[in-house]
Amino acid sequence: PLAALPAGGRSSRESQHTLLAGIASYLAYWDGVEPLLPPGYLEQIVRIAVVNPDMSQAVSNWVAIGNPGHDLIIIGEDEAVAAAERRLNAKARSLARHMAGIDGLVNKYLEQVALTGAISSEDVVTLGPAGGGVEQVVIVPTSQIRFKREGGEYVPYQLVDGEELLLNPITYRYLAHMTIENSPYAKPPMVAAIEPILDQRIMKKNLQFVIKKFGLFGLISAAVTPPNRDLREPEDEYQKRVQSYLKQVLEAFKENFHEGLAVYTNDIKVERT
Repeated sequence: PLAALPAGGRSSRESQHTLLAGIASYLAYWDGVEPLLPPGYLEQIVRIAVVNPDMSQAVSNWVAIGNPGHDLIIIGEDEAVAAAERRLNAKARSLARHMAGIDGLVNKYLEQVALTGAISSEDVVTLGPAGGGVEQVVIVPTSQIRFKREGGEYVPYQLVDGEELLLNPITYRYLAHMTIENSPYAKPPMVAAIEPILDQRIMKKNLQFVIKKFGLFGLISAAVTPPNRDLREPEDEYQKRVQSYLKQVLEAFKENFHEGLAVYTNDIKVERT
């Protein structure tokens, strides 16, 4: 029934991402059916997929395999077909704004399933004298969804800025790819990859340490003829000049060996151990 549609076209809303709203959302986190994962897990999975090359590639493969594209075939008179194509293309642009049409919306659905295990979206509906329908589709973050047991059914709410918004059952859909037993919450496919990804950080840190110390695997020693001592030159000044000369030779050797080439005079004896 039309009266059951949400006012303004949608029952969900965008988060303001303020500190106080975040604290209020955390306190309200445990209201309703207990989620499968602790607070923040889904958000971290989404963030990791942006910066981690392995998870990013896994999500890209998931989307590429899941959406090979589509063809729209309309059968009818030429003029009617052209008019229908124009209407459908215009509707595709308005439904999936900033998402490259229907293919972009499907990609967004697949990405959401890959990261969080579910599609969470709402159809924004408008009504008017000239007719109405779905104006656009908005993605509702899966991490903001909480279920409550009401009347023997799991009812979805959006936890946003510390408030619980009852989501309209006509316009909103939460479609889980997989669940664990009777839980209404989806099982994120990528959650099992978090621990190995954290181990990657330790491995990379150790590898960087080894790379920095790689020169020790081949210790190079050079015997350098010191510069001549000037007449009446004090001993301390001469030693300072010798040390300065050795530092210059050392820097030259570092640069040369880094490039894989060493050039030096015949008064320098080089040994590798």
